[in-house]
Amino acid sequence: MFKPESAFALAVLLLCVYNVGVIAVAVARGSDLAAESTPFIRKLSDPAHKILVVGDSTAVGTGAAAPEHSIAGRIAADFPRTTVLNFAEDGVLTGAIPGQIKQVPRGPYDLVLVQVGGNDALRLTGSRELQRAIEKSLDAAVALSPRVLLVSVGDLGEARAAPWPLSLLLSYRSRLVRDVFADAARRRNVEFLDLLALSEEGNPFEDNSERYYARDGLHPSSAGYAVWYENLLSAVPLAQWLESAAPAK
Repeated sequence: MFKPESAFALAVLLLCVYNVGVIAVAVARGSDLAAESTPFIRKLSDPAHKILVVGDSTAVGTGAAAPEHSIAGRIAADFPRTTVLNFAEDGVLTGAIPGQIKQVPRGPYDLVLVQVGGNDALRLTGSRELQRAIEKSLDAAVALSPRVLLVSVGDLGEARAAPWPLSLLLSYRSRLVRDVFADAARRRNVEFLDLLALSEEGNPFEDNSERYYARDGLHPSSAGYAVWYENLLSAVPLAQWLESAAPAK
């Protein structure tokens, strides 16, 4: 006779297999997107300002239809006399950021944009390891510019590719990364853009996931990056920062 507890155990097993399968498909599609993506870079011979971008696939702009649709590309469009150097890489953890910064040409920069954290949430980076990594990353960024903006991960639990109950774990992990980053930014007087706040005010990503997520269901689409950029502009005085900065050398 088939016992109820056996049926429950089988259901849990099937649910776990389903969750693993769904996220595996999403990661595979994300890898395809990464292979197609190119970080936005613009080098001017006589720039008024210089911006440095480091981070993971969201700093690259993976999922967007074109590099110009990434946050870096949108900044460049709004500030056409700005050189944008982008050393972001797909798939990296926060611990890779100091290595990216070591590769950059000498500053100073008017702004360093650090956009990272999603892979740490997905790969379950421990909080202490994450804290050490982001502190080291921000220290390296602050040494290059008086203006550093840290952009963390949104709520991965609300991603189109996150089935229940895996979504609960991913939401928890997203909040953990956000809290560690926010604390490190506050202690270093670094501006922090909290994308998780989108969920608290009605998240367009959740309301219209087909529009705002790329085909892997994890990365933002061009429309998704536009939402992030709009939140950036409302959260920090980007125009004031660049207009008040001394001309780049």
